[in-house]
Amino acid sequence: MKAKMRAGVLVGMVGAVCSLTVMAPQAWAAAGQDMAYYPAEWGRIGANLVTWDVAPGRALVLSTVGRHLGRYVADDKGRTITYDQAKVIPNYSTYYDSCSQFVQTSYTSTRIRFKQSEGSADMGKSLITADAQEVVETGCDKGLVVWSSTVDDADTYGYNHVLMSLRQGQADLKVGARIAGMKSGAISDGNAAYMSPADIATLTKGRGLQFADASQTFSYRVDAQGWWVLDLPSGQRAYTRLQTDAQGGQVWLMADVVNGKKQWVQKP
Repeated sequence: MKAKMRAGVLVGMVGAVCSLTVMAPQAWAAAGQDMAYYPAEWGRIGANLVTWDVAPGRALVLSTVGRHLGRYVADDKGRTITYDQAKVIPNYSTYYDSCSQFVQTSYTSTRIRFKQSEGSADMGKSLITADAQEVVETGCDKGLVVWSSTVDDADTYGYNHVLMSLRQGQADLKVGARIAGMKSGAISDGNAAYMSPADIATLTKGRGLQFADASQTFSYRVDAQGWWVLDLPSGQRAYTRLQTDAQGGQVWLMADVVNGKKQWVQKP
């Protein structure tokens, strides 16, 4: 059984985006470089950080739910990545079955497609779609496919893309700058990042961030990719700024780091 995808289900996981009537010529980011894809609309969460050609024809995708390697094919439809192992997320939805019981579901995705729609290969907008489905795991409707999508479906949201070497970065921020949305508490996984309490961090002398609600100051260092890396009680967390708009609103990425590797990315 197949049902239509519910609005917003893929927010923060796949990144479905606005359909456009005029398509820009397809172009590709340079091999081995990181490209950030993030929601164009304020208030929406989710992000993908893709390293194209970690090996010829292969890509690494960091999303809100972890790291996924795969092989990709590039054609006039875009770059379509087939994951080496399906992306599977348990307990994803708040689905009530035909017995009116709250049940567990799982989200599974096997492919994701990125297609440039505006701007250049280095900076612009992209369409992002996926082969995915949500399946009921318990209760009266066990096995029911609640919704499904394919890489050939139309898009519903707008995503920006930017080559990470061209992002704005944080070098211009001065002592006293206050940054809303940062989190110093433990996060079980990237998909839960938006549900954990956000804080306001103030930049202090000596590369420190003072968290207001936590009443603690943590020092940070700048890694080779220009991210701020903090040693928190729960482990290492990294932040980097992508852009600032004309009204002063800012877009950041956050990630937890284990053994020098970012485990997921999220737009706070």
